[in-house]
Amino acid sequence: MAVLAGVHTTSDQKFDKAKITYVGTAETVNGDGEQRGYFHNVHPNGDTSHGTFEAKVKTAGTAVTLAGTWTFAGGTGSLSGLKGGGVFKSEMTSPTTSEMTWSGKYEIVGR
Repeated sequence: MAVLAGVHTTSDQKFDKAKITYVGTAETVNGDGEQRGYFHNVHPNGDTSHGTFEAKVKTAGTAVTLAGTWTFAGGTGSLSGLKGGGVFKSEMTSPTTSEMTWSGKYEIVGR
């Protein structure tokens, strides 16, 4: 099981400085396998967004790399009706240090 917390840095003002919590479970053999889970963002204005992800997991020594896809499941406030998805990559270089790169597209349906 993995639980990560961090802050987004992006040029998209809706997501810049949003706080992310990411919770996933992994099935691995010899350190390689798959991870699935959920993410929840709290945006600076109090709105939220959330969704799911799945990724391939690779380990090399103490480093863990994940690469996969993410999908928005919804949001609140100005993000109500949020839909979209994309890809991400994460590299964990220690049990307490990781960097994630997310990319993709989204729309706010009904706005």
